[in-house]
Amino acid sequence: MAPANQTRLPNKRITLFQDPVSRTILQTAILDTHFPEQKAYFLAAKHSGEGYLHDVEAYILQEPEAQYKTIRIDTEEDVFVRNRLFKRHILRLYQSTCAFTGMHLVSRNGHSFVDACHIVPFSVGHDDRIGNGIALCPNMHRAFDRGLLSVDEDYRITVSPHFTEDEGHDYSLRKLQGNPIHYPLAQTYRPTQENLKWHRDNIFRLG
Repeated sequence: MAPANQTRLPNKRITLFQDPVSRTILQTAILDTHFPEQKAYFLAAKHSGEGYLHDVEAYILQEPEAQYKTIRIDTEEDVFVRNRLFKRHILRLYQSTCAFTGMHLVSRNGHSFVDACHIVPFSVGHDDRIGNGIALCPNMHRAFDRGLLSVDEDYRITVSPHFTEDEGHDYSLRKLQGNPIHYPLAQTYRPTQENLKWHRDNIFRLG
């Protein structure tokens, strides 16, 4: 049992934050005190569902162009926000499962050991949309980036002859040849064939 003189102020604070009316009053006070010039824009964006984060998220999720504005990359902070959203959405859509091996690996504290990868490197296309992403475990990620693996027109894995390995090993890359990849059920969120073709033409080591 808690001591009789123990303050209950923290619980009251939690209750206030959970109450919509109290939360709105507090939010308004903070805006009036610290962000008076941005208050009108913030409230308008909140009610309309628009604003920078909404625009970026719509772009990443490949919603119809009419629903979002053109996204410009002006600062390192912008790139950081976009990269965080890209990683979050790719891992969520693939359920932290490697598209090539089907491996699902998440720690008890929720950390995913699967990477959110760009098909066309971000440094080349500056494209953080879901259609330019794929979830791969680290060894598949390295092989994909180095052109040892790619994906064909039927979403099947194609393997380069440009390396040596123990083909009898359980995890031989060549055993992946022709296997269908694991991808989101919604067609909208699958890797686009345009990006996969770019990877086959520019990264994949065919001969």
